[in-house]
Amino acid sequence: MHVVIIHPEQWNGGSDRCTVALIRHFVSKGYKVTWLTTMIDEYWKDHKFDGVDIREVGLKLHPGDWWSQNVALGWYLVLNNIKPDLVVVDHSARWYSNLIGLIEEHLFEQTDVIMVAIGISAVVLTLLLTLLSLNLFAASQFSRVMPRIEKSKIRVVYPPCDVDSIVISLAGSVMPHIPESRIYYELLQKMTKDLDVTDVVHFIPSPSECQKFELYRQCDSALYTPPNEHFGIVPIEALDQRRPVIVCDSGGPAETVIEDVTGSKILKPTGELLAEAMVHHIKKQEWPALDCDETYEKQRARFDRDFSLRGFCAHIDEAVAQLFPDLAAISSRNRRALA
Repeated sequence: MHVVIIHPEQWNGGSDRCTVALIRHFVSKGYKVTWLTTMIDEYWKDHKFDGVDIREVGLKLHPGDWWSQNVALGWYLVLNNIKPDLVVVDHSARWYSNLIGLIEEHLFEQTDVIMVAIGISAVVLTLLLTLLSLNLFAASQFSRVMPRIEKSKIRVVYPPCDVDSIVISLAGSVMPHIPESRIYYELLQKMTKDLDVTDVVHFIPSPSECQKFELYRQCDSALYTPPNEHFGIVPIEALDQRRPVIVCDSGGPAETVIEDVTGSKILKPTGELLAEAMVHHIKKQEWPALDCDETYEKQRARFDRDFSLRGFCAHIDEAVAQLFPDLAAISSRNRRALA
């Protein structure tokens, strides 16, 4: 089977890692994989993508302009006479405008199954479409925007997917090619100076994977402040590293964090509510579900089932099997033969 994956701007965020996991899984299944992208960040320069036909199409578009880039890569797919069996498309929130929503809704009415995603969606060329949903929140948003789509067609898939004195480490990607990213970083630095907290707040721009997980191991609690985030990889990484996390009680993090068990939820990202949650975490001496090996087994099982690479790949296989039953039957016979 030939799979084409359209994912512009391969940075190192949650959806980018989800795409890499998807690519490697399809390669491991023996599928022919073609990846269309507009750029690949230096972060991935040492990663090997054996068995993947990478088509890096250079486009002089504004970074983050997912709509234009998806359209351009779609035309590249058509004009280069590539004939896949399955196409996976990076589905951007910007496509949820009224005009594009109407076009998509008309298309989706012809589909067999829909799995809504923040990061990726799959379109089968035989007018079968699958949208991969990172959580119930993304699925509900999709239903709200396109109410005529049958809810039975929507499936949720979780992606994979690493005090004596108070110190706050602000770590995150600073993308030099995206002006908004640099401007926001400079604004945060100015705020720390204006508030006279430069001795307390440390900035760690674009940490490596090793640095990031070292921060998890060193911290007492992790903070993840975006509201209505479709998924949010930070709460999952914190769970993996057995660290409590503070999140907004909305979007994906509202599903992944269990109140006062694996972390705390605040109604909205205000300074007052965040401070209250931080004080609660400072005073809370123990997090039994995370600190104790015996009780952590339950949370670890939840992590493996819903958020691990194995669980993610299992859901992908279920979706592919539903769309290509003949292929699933062949795979089943091959597994029995090997056994």
